Amino acid sequence: MIVRYGGGNDGIVDYLINGRKAERQYTRDELDHRVVLDGDLQTTDKIIDSIENKSQERYLHITLSFHESHVSNEVLKAVVDDYKKLLMNAYHPDEYSFYAEAHLPKIRHIQDNSTGELVERKPHIHIVIPKVNLITEKFLNPVGDVTKGHTIEQLDAIQEFINNKYNLDSPKDYPRKDADYGKIISRVKGDLYKEHHSELKGELLSRIENEKIENYSVFKDIVAEYGELRIRNAGKTNEYLAVKLPGDKKYTNLKSPLFRQNYIETRTLTLEKPTPKEIEKRLNTWLNKTSQEIKHIFNQAEKTRELYKTLSPSQQIDFLQERIKEYDSREKLNERNSQQTSGRTGGYKSCPEKLARIDQSEATVGLSRMPQRGMVYGINGFTRPDSVSVLSDISQRDLAEQLPQREHPGQDVRRDYDRQFTESGIKSLERSSFLCETMFQTLNEAAEKNEITTMAEIRRNIDPVRFLSSAAERFNIIPAQHKIRTAKDGSPPVFCGES
Repeated sequence: MIVRYGGGNDGIVDYLINGRKAERQYTRDELDHRVVLDGDLQTTDKIIDSIENKSQERYLHITLSFHESHVSNEVLKAVVDDYKKLLMNAYHPDEYSFYAEAHLPKIRHIQDNSTGELVERKPHIHIVIPKVNLITEKFLNPVGDVTKGHTIEQLDAIQEFINNKYNLDSPKDYPRKDADYGKIISRVKGDLYKEHHSELKGELLSRIENEKIENYSVFKDIVAEYGELRIRNAGKTNEYLAVKLPGDKKYTNLKSPLFRQNYIETRTLTLEKPTPKEIEKRLNTWLNKTSQEIKHIFNQAEKTRELYKTLSPSQQIDFLQERIKEYDSREKLNERNSQQTSGRTGGYKSCPEKLARIDQSEATVGLSRMPQRGMVYGINGFTRPDSVSVLSDISQRDLAEQLPQREHPGQDVRRDYDRQFTESGIKSLERSSFLCETMFQTLNEAAEKNEITTMAEIRRNIDPVRFLSSAAERFNIIPAQHKIRTAKDGSPPVFCGES
């Protein structure tokens, strides 16, 4: 699974519902099953619209894309839950709006307009977070500055922690097996222009390509032309160059895989996969320090930021904890909720979950009904901003209602939305978990009986060759990937994907 970070000003709701792009002929309903995993899309849309439009990014748009062709609903839900807890570590649940929906392909292959080839579509999750704190009505951006190396490393640790926990493929394992390897190279090149000293990095990359530099020693000499050269981790697999430009106090690290020896000499990417110990260390730094700094330090006045820089590490911890306390007291955030939020008391000594890979069959959570409708560090997972269900998940609102009643800016949107459903008699049904589960159990049992009868009739009469031919035309599947087998009892064919 790879996490990519982007954002936009408007259009995300229409994209999720309708799915139209200029180069694509299919609607969302034709392309995908949509499965809501967290939050409510209409509420999220209202919150985005409530942010004054100055042509800025008004929301984060994060995608979690899977290498696997099939991921169960239970694992999708568990992945989102863990990702939300880790990313939003510094925030109380009622400070932000979080919406997530999975897209499970109906059409498994789609034609690439640039090459004419069929490209396999995989399950993926869209996450939308409006960039406003619902309590303070101020700017909110939990990922911080994604051009900073340590921030990228820590966000990457979240990704790899989840991959390890749910036994998901990491993009670092399969960089060259993807059909769009060329696109990966292009994306990495594009990421350079979001980093510190992007002009220098862009110029170095141009020289590598234009001067056809294929010798690492020659590349070192070129870098030395720009300033004082330093080789970090010399002789190790994670060696990289750094250069101190004239007038700069610090070195600029050239950690992109495009500046590593392997790419210079072979034009292939070498990706460093962090060890479980490295993941744990980076994740703990994110939970206890960086996520809190993003919220309480980096968006404050310059005087506060400069003061923080002058403090020793231990003084920074004390200063940060004092800022958290002041904030919670000022905004009347109750103690119970504060302690629920991971890392807020600075008490994390290790990762909240063990890092060992586990079998997907064990990686499940208890789900209420979830019906369907008919990053990478090294390969940085950051994308350009885009301008670019449907059923309510009320757990977030339930949690907010359990808290002591108090007035906060931004909650009017939620209350108005809740009220319209209560008045129409819809929400009262969803709030009764016993009634809801009983009703759906009855419906599911009836549907199952009907499905058995229907499928038996289909199996008796289906022509497997014609069926695959029709499916290929309608859903762009590749018939060769599906074997036609006969059941043990001699009954008609069973269709099985090879992968």
